[in-house]
Amino acid sequence: MSEDTMFLDKSGRPIHVDAVIRAPIDINQELHGTWGEYRVKKAPGGYILSYLRSEKGQILPEGYTGGYMHEQLSGEDEIDLKTLVFTKKPIKVSRWTIVSCS
Repeated sequence: MSEDTMFLDKSGRPIHVDAVIRAPIDINQELHGTWGEYRVKKAPGGYILSYLRSEKGQILPEGYTGGYMHEQLSGEDEIDLKTLVFTKKPIKVSRWTIVSCS
């Protein structure tokens, strides 16, 4: 099993590096649809969600966009960086779903 990120999906399943996550899209829905899928990758300073495809297909090249996992949090899942850095228990994200695991 690959490295644990200390994030949980909305079902409480641990999110690991190389997992594919489906997350709602709040902007550009006319282009992408209502969700996007991202591969979890390890990067300097944390973990990133790297773009794979959207509800309407692969609109951008794979890996073309993405961001650190904590930057993708919004609304009820918003946390401060102190919580992120010093957490001793996994952070559950109510808007993410694991689609596949490696």
